[in-house]
Amino acid sequence: MNKVEILKEDSLESFMKEEQLVAVFITSRCKKCISIIPKLYEAGEHLKIVVIDSDVHVKSMLYYPRGASFYPTLAYFKKGKFIKTVSTEDIKGKRLWK
Repeated sequence: MNKVEILKEDSLESFMKEEQLVAVFITSRCKKCISIIPKLYEAGEHLKIVVIDSDVHVKSMLYYPRGASFYPTLAYFKKGKFIKTVSTEDIKGKRLWK
């Protein structure tokens, strides 16, 4: 099972040490965002996934360099460095690390 965590405090920086991290930026009023969360548990166990409510955790949004213009937005980080925006298919299919 992979490591999925729903951010409780505005502390995305504490996860930036992870080898591979996917930050999932959502809003609680977005139905698609809420429906994506169970799918994140289907991803491989090779990376950490953190779900961030963008309405609540504003400081954590600063780690996504482009600013989220749609939700959900999935951002892939490697050792704290933003690499690219990804999809759920990238995560499930392990396309990020092939």
